[in-house]
Parts: sequence; structure tokens; C-alpha cells
Amino acid sequence: MKRVRVTEANQQFSKLIQEVERDGVTICILRRDQPVAVLMPEGEDIKWHKERAAAIAQMKQLLNKGLRLGAKEFDRDTLHDRS
Repeated sequence: MKRVRVTEANQQFSKLIQEVERDGVTICILRRDQPVAVLMPEGEDIKWHKERAAAIAQMKQLLNKGLRLGAKEFDRDTLHDRS
């Protein structure tokens, strides 16, 4: 993923749009080195959301089973226990 600062994105917006459209590049726009927006090809967001949802579902399954880390076993309830 290409990363550009807001000022650069503002100055070269047409060029960045061409890169996304022509090359399928995804561009992360940064303000003070923090991501604030993503410029990506049409339809890419749907794919990204599906992959993210699948990763979250997989992690929930792992947490429901419990994870062994060293001598302790962690599950979802243990991770959220604030007592």
C-alpha cells in the first residue's frame, strides 16, 4: 500500500486517482503520520470488508476455544475480566 501525506495528496490528487484507476494501487493518506483515509479501486472495499469479517470470525472462534500462552490459558471471558 502506498502512503502519502495529506499535503501531497492534495497537490497530486489527479495523479493519485490515475494510479488507483490504471494500476489498481491502494493509497493510504496520512496526517501527522497517522492514517486518515484510504483511496482504493472501486469494489476493493467490498473485498477488504469480507476479508476483515472472515479474520474477525476466525479470531472469535479461537477465543471461544481458548488459547494457551505459556502456563496460562486464556479465553474471551478471561481477557475481558476486569476484577
